Amino acid sequence: MARLKFHQRTFDLLSLAPLLSDAARQTLEKAARTANRTFPASALEWLSLENGIPLLRRSGEAEPLSIKALAENLQASTNGKLPRITFLRDISGICWAFDLVEKPDPPVLVRIPTDDDGESWRTTADRFSDFVLCWIWDRPTGGHAAWAQVSCTLKQVRRLAEAAIQQPISKAWPTHKTFRLQFDEGRIRIGYRPDGWSEVALWSETPRSLARLVAISSSAGIPSKAFFSDQPAISRLLASL
Repeated sequence: MARLKFHQRTFDLLSLAPLLSDAARQTLEKAARTANRTFPASALEWLSLENGIPLLRRSGEAEPLSIKALAENLQASTNGKLPRITFLRDISGICWAFDLVEKPDPPVLVRIPTDDDGESWRTTADRFSDFVLCWIWDRPTGGHAAWAQVSCTLKQVRRLAEAAIQQPISKAWPTHKTFRLQFDEGRIRIGYRPDGWSEVALWSETPRSLARLVAISSSAGIPSKAFFSDQPAISRLLASL
């Protein structure tokens, strides 16, 4: 099977094969032609895969729009205003979208409800392909996890990053920036807030590897005693460190 142009790294991460859907692609392309719009190539590549939309539905916290709904939104965007196509939303009213701009891999924006019942749109990822990778990287299945709420500095983040493979950084919501660090032992995600508590999330396939991630975090100044888990075996492991 031919490799994907924009999203192959996501399928390499999952150790899955992308399943092409000619019907989904044709539906989206037809809707774009009807609206006299150009559907960005990266978004088209992902959303027209049989397993593209289901893979966004990883944790039950957000629901991707169906091909039918995406096509209807496209067909409705025939006026002169630059359309913004929502492709993912959660029950709290937060949603993610991209503009039909002349870019093959456009930015993804997140809509955040404001206190005055309005809304604020902010760029969360510079490329649609980065957003998809981050969304799936952040939500592994199985394995073992632990978290900490700590005051964290950029200097500590940089120390951690020195020995890691850095994944794309997202910004805006829900934190100032989210850093993603891949180690042989597993993953460290840092939801960095410069003026508040940052969340440090660890994930690994084995308890021993998770303990090693705690040690790596501790070497950067993040206290090992700050970590907790909702998994009883990992809670006992953390208490023993």
